Amino acid sequence: MAKLKVNEKISNSKTAVSTKQIPNGVKMISILKYVAAGIGVISGLLTLLSVGARGFSLIPFLDEVSLLIDKILFSGVYIYAGAIIEGILILGFAALAFFVGKGLWRAQKCARTLEIILCSLGVIYWLIVLFQHILLFNVTIAGSVANMHWGEVVIGIICIGVQGAIGGYLMFSKDVKKAFT
Repeated sequence: MAKLKVNEKISNSKTAVSTKQIPNGVKMISILKYVAAGIGVISGLLTLLSVGARGFSLIPFLDEVSLLIDKILFSGVYIYAGAIIEGILILGFAALAFFVGKGLWRAQKCARTLEIILCSLGVIYWLIVLFQHILLFNVTIAGSVANMHWGEVVIGIICIGVQGAIGGYLMFSKDVKKAFT
């Protein structure tokens, strides 16, 4: 009889864990992380497959690094080490996005903390990018622009807003705090 009560407690505790209420916002963020992971896998594989395409890089800085590495290490033989590194980094970030999304779906504290940190780093990164655009392209307060890439500025503003909203929601929402305790 005692064994039956122990089994009942175990089955009851399992249902209590599985019926934990996860806010819909966290579920949406988790789904976005899965989508980002899928896009990251496709981008990483395309980057690795396009190593032979001269001048192709999703992150322009790495293309310059690639040429420098090639000149130093391979004496002018262009192997595009930067593109290979870039492809591997993109695949790594895709794996990170997948596991963070999975952790958020399961209400794991470490996933919430990691996503808050990643969103904070994303906001800082895009603020630096916008600051560089303002300095490098001489944008004045009046709005006159010389050689400005407005698309990058708009994307930066959108990314700051989205990442700030996600990070703030995960950090300050009472429902989220309750679900992740």
